[in-house]
Amino acid sequence: MRNRLERVRERLKERGHSAFIVSRPVNVRYLSGFSGAHGALYIDLNGAFLLSDFRYAEQAAAESPDFSFVLVKEKLFDAVAGLARERASGEGGYPLEVAVEDDYLSHRDFGYLGEKMACALHPADGLVEKMRLVKDEGEIESLARACALADEALAEVLPHIRAGVTENAVAARLEFVMRLKGSEGASFETIAASGPHSAMPHARASDRLLQAGDLLTLDFGAVCRGYHSDITRTFVLGEPSPEQDRIYRLVGEAQSLGVEAVRPGIAVKDLDALVRDKITAAGHGEHFGHSLGHGVGLEVHEGPRLSGKDETVLAPGMVVTVEPGVYVPGFGGVRIEDSVLVTADGHRVLTGSPKIFVLH
Repeated sequence: MRNRLERVRERLKERGHSAFIVSRPVNVRYLSGFSGAHGALYIDLNGAFLLSDFRYAEQAAAESPDFSFVLVKEKLFDAVAGLARERASGEGGYPLEVAVEDDYLSHRDFGYLGEKMACALHPADGLVEKMRLVKDEGEIESLARACALADEALAEVLPHIRAGVTENAVAARLEFVMRLKGSEGASFETIAASGPHSAMPHARASDRLLQAGDLLTLDFGAVCRGYHSDITRTFVLGEPSPEQDRIYRLVGEAQSLGVEAVRPGIAVKDLDALVRDKITAAGHGEHFGHSLGHGVGLEVHEGPRLSGKDETVLAPGMVVTVEPGVYVPGFGGVRIEDSVLVTADGHRVLTGSPKIFVLH
């Protein structure tokens, strides 16, 4: 955390800003360790403060020892503004040139804070989000454990997947087993999409009964110390039809192509194009309508976005998903996804569940 604070201060100095107000919860946690639902950070060149209310006082002391705790007894931004004025007018005071998370604050909150601060507010321009792109060793360890929890849960749940079981039951069992094994929760609402539902990339699990011959897409993840895993596997219940087999093989080959291409120095837009071109050449370009993947960390969806519009170049320490899919309305869909760490000389796949297609 101290290293992250110093990196923030270096950027403030470069921009000529005297302080930084952080209110986006995931960024508050990244910089301070505080995982409470209500709070903000005030960071200047000489101090670091965590502001929250009575409910989180003990939690803040335990999770954020490098931050001075400020008890909030009023509106949060009133307390932030009061602290800023106090810091600026005290011994060694400074002119208020404050960076704020302009892409997170609502228009109302931005205006309210500016009025209370009576100073210039400057856009942070994704300062923390850019820092979060590259994970340190502790973050990678947490991500790897989250992936292992998801893998372990899937292995335990697979024998219970059969015709006559509902999508909801499969999703619930996956989430339950992940919690039993130590996950802090599900990374997101588990997707269990069967038969024609599998043609919807973000289908919600329903009371639909699985049937013999169905495609079944499971997209899920576990959470370890706030860090998320993300994995997708697609199965067929019984023997696949020739078309099911053909689409599964296409997506599997495309996904392997994408994973093998992950390395430092490759632009994510080129990675997306490599996989998309293969699927398009097979006649399914119109059935692959989402980006190839995304970054994953304290949020299950964070930068970079593996799309044709993102200019990010992969670097060691980034963790991304590679998840091509083919979705044919009325027929079904196939998606295969892994979470992948970019290493100094290539990559390491963090999700280890076998790519089994046929469930008997």
